[in-house]
Amino acid sequence: MARRLLAMIAGLVALCVGLSTALLTPTARAAEPYLTVSLTRTDTLGSPVRAGQTLTFSISYTNLSTQTITAFPRSSNLTGVLTTSSPNCRWGSLAAGATKGCTTATHLVTAADVEAGSFSPSVTFDATTDTAGSNILQAGITATVPAITTAEGDPDDPATIPSERVDGVPLQLASANYLGFTCHRIPALTQAPNGWILAAWDGRPDSCQDSPNPNSIVQRISKDGGKSWSVAKVIAAGQGTVSSTDKFGYSDPSYVVDHTTGKIFAFFVKSFDVSFQNSQLGTDPTNRNVLHAAVMESADNGQTCTTPKVITADITGDGAFRSRFAASGEGIQLRYGAHAGRLIQQYTFASTTLNTYQAVSIYSDDHGVTWEAGTPVGTGMDENKVVELSNGDVMLNSRASDSTFARKVTISTDGGETYGPVRVDNTLIDPRNNAGITRAYPDAAEGSAQAKMLLFTNAASTSSRVNGTVRLSYDDGATWSTSKVFAPGFDGLLDHHPTEHPRHLRHPLRRQQLDHPLHADQPRLARRAARLGHRRSPGRRPW
Repeated sequence: MARRLLAMIAGLVALCVGLSTALLTPTARAAEPYLTVSLTRTDTLGSPVRAGQTLTFSISYTNLSTQTITAFPRSSNLTGVLTTSSPNCRWGSLAAGATKGCTTATHLVTAADVEAGSFSPSVTFDATTDTAGSNILQAGITATVPAITTAEGDPDDPATIPSERVDGVPLQLASANYLGFTCHRIPALTQAPNGWILAAWDGRPDSCQDSPNPNSIVQRISKDGGKSWSVAKVIAAGQGTVSSTDKFGYSDPSYVVDHTTGKIFAFFVKSFDVSFQNSQLGTDPTNRNVLHAAVMESADNGQTCTTPKVITADITGDGAFRSRFAASGEGIQLRYGAHAGRLIQQYTFASTTLNTYQAVSIYSDDHGVTWEAGTPVGTGMDENKVVELSNGDVMLNSRASDSTFARKVTISTDGGETYGPVRVDNTLIDPRNNAGITRAYPDAAEGSAQAKMLLFTNAASTSSRVNGTVRLSYDDGATWSTSKVFAPGFDGLLDHHPTEHPRHLRHPLRRQQLDHPLHADQPRLARRAARLGHRRSPGRRPW
């Protein structure tokens, strides 16, 4: 009996405990769906998008409940959504069953988005009873749209956008007032040791004048074989205005690449108050009445450069020369013979004793630590270029500054230190303009048939700067066996450089293609020609 009574008491206790627990814990139920949110992209930029572009969105919310609520924006990676901004996308007093929308959501595409490769828009709302968002009825209502692909490039600068360039369609790297410069002229092109393509030119403020206008050197880099170009950067900045008493400027760039060390040198003039014609004797780098020679270097394929260094005293020699300028375009590094590794940049000197312009090779045998001048050559010379021949000799090819309307040519057998007699190559007619000459296969073996193949580009005319033409020689420039006009209306400076990207002719403001080989045995070579306006030497008369 006692045992039965104890069992009954235990059962009653258990029942009471169970009832107590049931009374203390409400029955759990699913949260009522108060609100739905949707996100829609509304801009027309398409995909991919690029840094600097603004994406726009609309947000729609519907009150599913039978009471008035607030659609409260809790988090978002879009601008114009949260209550910390005004306007924003909070909707107070959203009536039961009502649908409302917000159109202030935007996103400015950033460099971080481009680096990530995409941007994923997202908004998260809470349904609340108050506009402060404190009394939450339903939390974490998230809406998204598919990730938006991003890519490098400036939408306002098509050259920055990677693209397979269409044959014959111009590619503009600079135009009037770009970077604040009135005009852009005098290009230089080269290929960095890592394969990037570098383009530099004069950015000219106030006017399109050569030195002593306070010009700057501007550069862009292509890291994908010319499909896209970096945003332009001033690598040597001029100062002041044309009338400033403290002005200085840099003009007429030319590259030299050291393939041994990987360094790239950029040569140009530094001017204060005088032009090439009016420069006086002297080498003091502070002398404002002297047109100076300057050089800077890069050890990272052109991404950064040193401060320009004036080398007027190093290269002027015995003081018989009152003025000098680097021939814009590109110099060379010798590959063969006793002077292999030598760096050469061509200059035009104004001789005081001869009262004429001469051509001279400035060279370095210590990878650009020091520079010295060879013996000036010729009379009536002007902008000039050199090319290494198949036997290691150096051929100099010069524009004329006299009444000769063809190219002047001379040969050096000592790596550019001295040159032999100057002859006129009447095959290479020329309206007295800058030109380009290069070996078609820079890495060809010494003495090989490929090493003898030269390319020459100029305006093939005796009267005007038209008929942009490329010529091919199979015998170290002794003869020019075939040619092709690639720009009939061409009117500027030509510069070219074989690259690792065959088939295309690349050019900062225009781009053409040699649609067929110049010769049945000649593969399609990459060549680039540059035009940034009519070319004349610093301070010289316009034609």
